[in-house]
Amino acid sequence: MNDIHIHLHPGVSPEVATAAVQAARHTTPTPAKAEENGGHTQPDPDQFEEYIRRSYTESWGKAVPLLEFLADNPGRPIPYTEVSEALGFPTNRSLPGLLGSFGKRANHRYHGFWPFEVVKVDGSDGWHMVMSQEAADIINDLR
Repeated sequence: MNDIHIHLHPGVSPEVATAAVQAARHTTPTPAKAEENGGHTQPDPDQFEEYIRRSYTESWGKAVPLLEFLADNPGRPIPYTEVSEALGFPTNRSLPGLLGSFGKRANHRYHGFWPFEVVKVDGSDGWHMVMSQEAADIINDLR
């Protein structure tokens, strides 16, 4: 078990704080696993595909370009800063806000499943996002 300390500066919005906590707790299931993760059961292979499809087709706004950008780069851990730049976000608070909104939807509609992982890469200065090849293939087929 890892201990994570999150330092929030005074004045940070509740949405950003929630997104930071969710990102710290978040891991993405793989289709072969059926163990508990973040309080949610991992989907079986059929559910995995359904949740990927739904998470893409039910997305709007910047969530669609996020999923497409990650699907264009499967298996590559992409720093938050690069994702933010690719999506044209004006501040470093925009991506955590998007992730917070996505996390709420994932919790209510997909039993907590996310089609990508939020990971801390050893030797790096920040969080990264990575989508599996399997998830990317499903999203790319839906475009």
